[in-house]
Amino acid sequence: MCCNPEVAELSDKEIGKVAKTEQELGVILVAYKAPPTYSSLSADDLEELQSLESRLGVKLVAYD
Repeated sequence: MCCNPEVAELSDKEIGKVAKTEQELGVILVAYKAPPTYSSLSADDLEELQSLESRLGVKLVAYD
């Protein structure tokens, strides 16, 4: 089963740019190699996913 996107390997200069932006925005940033592809769910599948989210009290994201 899928999937944890792979973290990008950045140069020291690139890491510095990310760190500066984190400080400016007050957030934590994570650089991934490539964004994961979201799954296209049918209406029934989406309803099932939303029901599970509600029961678990979490947000779920479906990837292919």
